[in-house]
Amino acid sequence: MDLYYMKQEAVDFLKENLDEFYINYYKDDNPKWVVDLYMKEFGEEPFIKFKTIENFELYPINNSKSKIEFENCKILYKNINFLNETEASDERIWAGLCHSAFYSYIRNRWEDYNKLEIEKKNKAIGKIKSRFFFSGGIRAGIYRNTLSKCWWVGKNTYENNFEKLDIIGSDDISTKINEIFYSNKFSSNSIILNGIIKGIKYFNDKEIKLDTKLHIRPTLQLLNVIGGGIVLDYLEEEEITKIFINNVKSIIEKKTPSIVVNNVIDKEYI
Repeated sequence: MDLYYMKQEAVDFLKENLDEFYINYYKDDNPKWVVDLYMKEFGEEPFIKFKTIENFELYPINNSKSKIEFENCKILYKNINFLNETEASDERIWAGLCHSAFYSYIRNRWEDYNKLEIEKKNKAIGKIKSRFFFSGGIRAGIYRNTLSKCWWVGKNTYENNFEKLDIIGSDDISTKINEIFYSNKFSSNSIILNGIIKGIKYFNDKEIKLDTKLHIRPTLQLLNVIGGGIVLDYLEEEEITKIFINNVKSIIEKKTPSIVVNNVIDKEYI
């Protein structure tokens, strides 16, 4: 399998002219149109090969969307783990993969590209920018692009054959990715992330199902509040876990603990 990245000029050309080209994503299941269009305009290929690897396939489309995204986190990182963080933050890499080897897969992954009725232009363009390119800056881009978000989640949960990802679980995985990895930057710190995941495991072991929006989101927001007065990096992994567990328990028990006073954490709470 040959992997290609997209030239910056090609990325800019396509994104700046999506009001004209967006219809191709609905009409064409083969990315050849990208090459033909760019060749006609600039007389050269829009892609540059950067690596040849063993063939691999992404998770079958005929599964639930959560299962597809969950398994692709493992598949993509296992097979493209040679990227360093700088390369994996480069829109050209993911735009290239999304418009070459995995173009047809992405179209089929997002069902709206195969519907007879095409979405309104502005809505369609917005989705194309986030699914096939980067949209909203680098951090937003890497956690919204169809492929790169799976790679980054895989990278952050790779230890012990993705044990961390298995603890997080496939249910509602898109929302979990948004809450744990994108919305809260501290998740890039392995100690904090490990503390959060151990907190989730605590409830998994007790067979208590956590709701992402009801339990996990407000608890991560609480950690952000604590981080406003204390550098979370100074807390131990076990302290993060205790904060997570105690706050989720308080939500389940419909209690609101007072744990942050004047932006200082109440040590008795942890």
